Amino acid sequence: MGSLKKQLIQSAQTVYDKYIQEGMTSPANPFLGMGLGYIRFAKEEKNLFKLLFMTNEFKQNGLIQIIKDDENQEVVKLISKMSGLDLKKSEMLFIDIWITTHGIASMIATNDLALDEAEVTKILRDAFAGFKHQLMIEEEER
Repeated sequence: MGSLKKQLIQSAQTVYDKYIQEGMTSPANPFLGMGLGYIRFAKEEKNLFKLLFMTNEFKQNGLIQIIKDDENQEVVKLISKMSGLDLKKSEMLFIDIWITTHGIASMIATNDLALDEAEVTKILRDAFAGFKHQLMIEEEER
């Protein structure tokens, strides 16, 4: 049974990866596309989303591990390039946006929230701008 479960998780991960890769092909804003892909996955593949991100099967060692993964360090560099923030502040922005995106996705996956893509896009853009602005203010105060 353990082998079957492992194969199921790997298959779910493959489907998830396709959503993220498709989102990152957005020429205007790959980071926004990544978030939209994550939320689209939660909306269209609710059970796979829950399996990967809402059970004990996919434990992370915390947010620090998430941003330290090689793949996500590339995303942090992209955020730095887009925002003009240094890498440390870009990591903080990544965490803030990831928590926001995961919250929206989780609520959609559990049918607690229904938003269309335009609404989600506005929320993510506004959150990005707000978090970025706050990080820049904190930098100026130092």
